[in-house]
Amino acid sequence: MVRNVPVRTACETHTDFAHVAFRRWIIVINGIPTVLTAIAVPFVLPNSPETASFLTEEDRRNLVLLRMREIGQTTAGQELLKEDVMKGVKDWKVYAYAVAQFVGLGMLYSFSVFLPTIINGLGGGWNRQVVQALTIPVYIAGFITYVAGAYYSDKTQNRGLFCIAGLAVSMIGYIFLIANKVSTRMLRV
Repeated sequence: MVRNVPVRTACETHTDFAHVAFRRWIIVINGIPTVLTAIAVPFVLPNSPETASFLTEEDRRNLVLLRMREIGQTTAGQELLKEDVMKGVKDWKVYAYAVAQFVGLGMLYSFSVFLPTIINGLGGGWNRQVVQALTIPVYIAGFITYVAGAYYSDKTQNRGLFCIAGLAVSMIGYIFLIANKVSTRMLRV
């Protein structure tokens, strides 16, 4: 609140610069830190421990040694070569992964957006606050599953099986959803 006036009203009356609507000002205000950060990062963020001016010589050596002890790290893996980039551009698996990632993220975000609607559709007669509260156990179960999967996949150094298991659960859920829609349509006929 600004002088007992809602912030939206204050912004709408005081930000009529070039007749830009309030919602556009919100986007501009949110975008300014992102753009400023993007401009500053190449000059501030070091490329490697060796070029980090804020580290002591001992810290640099320790970070380099720590990085080399990580599984899968090699000296050649720290360099970006044009040949490697071109191999990636020509590899069909990169595009297959991009499509799979897009589909997976679409599923993830549509779930989080529509979860209250799904819970409300269960027919409990709840008000909006209760429906929002009923999403909490779902997210807690997801959090526990995610952390357990991350822990055990790191411990076994085998990420693929855990990814496949999570996607299998999602596929089964969507199969149930489609089967339910089909059976509901058949009952109406």
